[in-house]
Amino acid sequence: MQRLLPFVLICSPLLLGQSEVHKLTLKEAVELASRQNPDVLMARIEEERATQNVTIQKDPFFPKLYAGSGAAWSSGYPQSIDGNAPSIVQARVIMSVFNKPQTLRIAQAKESKRGAALEASSSVDDAVYEVALRYLETEHTASTFDLQSKQAESLEKILGTTQTRVTEGRTLPLDQKKAELDLAVSKDKALELQIAKENSELLLASLLGYPPGDRVQTVKEDRPPMAMPETEEAALSAAYESSKQLKVLESKIQSKRLEAKSYKAEWLPQFDLVAQYALLAHYNYEDSFRRFQPNNGQLGVSFKLPLLNGPAGRAYASQAELDVAKLGIQVRQTRSKIQTTVHQSYQDLRRAESARDVSRKAVEWAQEQLRVLLERFEAGRVPLKEVEEARLVENEKWLSYFANNNLVERARLAVLKSSGTLAAALR
Repeated sequence: MQRLLPFVLICSPLLLGQSEVHKLTLKEAVELASRQNPDVLMARIEEERATQNVTIQKDPFFPKLYAGSGAAWSSGYPQSIDGNAPSIVQARVIMSVFNKPQTLRIAQAKESKRGAALEASSSVDDAVYEVALRYLETEHTASTFDLQSKQAESLEKILGTTQTRVTEGRTLPLDQKKAELDLAVSKDKALELQIAKENSELLLASLLGYPPGDRVQTVKEDRPPMAMPETEEAALSAAYESSKQLKVLESKIQSKRLEAKSYKAEWLPQFDLVAQYALLAHYNYEDSFRRFQPNNGQLGVSFKLPLLNGPAGRAYASQAELDVAKLGIQVRQTRSKIQTTVHQSYQDLRRAESARDVSRKAVEWAQEQLRVLLERFEAGRVPLKEVEEARLVENEKWLSYFANNNLVERARLAVLKSSGTLAAALR
């Protein structure tokens, strides 16, 4: 029962259907993604499997000790069921001394382990990028929801003013219907954004490995701009140098070459160290041998020279060499893809920055227009409705600016991801 208690304490929130809200900064979310993202955890499991495979391939070079009994009734020449001399106790030690194919398989397993480590590192980069994108989207949705809520407040004021003017007979009832429609549309958009915000928070929590039902909320902060490569050429050079995809492919090429060599080495001789001991029983030998020695031992080297292995080894080696050629094509394709991705990401960044600059000027124009109207309102020269309508325009411009600024941040993430410097920039 005491052993089950920690498990019950861990699982009790899930059993009770409780959920938590986690407030994280972008940096905290990225750090969690590198540790507990489900894809990262699975990749690390595969890395551990590759590590254990190295031990498995080394196994023939470790001594094996077998002990047992070969006691049996024998008629005629003394011989047990397994073909050895009948014995009370017997022990045998065997280990490979020289086995070139197995040595190459060990080297292949070590290379596969290195490739698995690279793939695990690549999964961390992918998880960090996906979490960062989801974080920015959640952050943008939350900001948009706040602005939409403020817009609904302004529309409520406009509706109140319009109702007063209709009562006083200074405007048509149709204007009131239009104000009611505008308010309903704004509230509907706010509800849509609230739902999108909650769904995005749930998905972000899932990417960070939290239990089902948990949510992750973004924290408002003044983040310094992410360090970007100085030029597109520098980004491309960094991408080639740090690309996990290229390194994984190169590791697979090396592994396949070692595999081909291991098949070609099957014709080489193999040496095993063998030592054995047996305690023999007198009654099995008294009729067949004049002199009996109960303690029997051997120590020597077992030699095996393959004379005819068949065509399978050569066929397997040819398959491995064909895989090497195939991987070489994939390397060239990957390098071309990296170059295209880096160039396109820079183009998207330039386009997003231009759109953001335009939307920023639109915000400045709307702010200035609102300032002028507020001065006129205080002087009694314009009605409140006109001021609130100017606030709506300002909110719309801010919504456009936030959307374009979010696109700029996403484009920067894409540039950093393509250049292989994302994790370092976010941490």
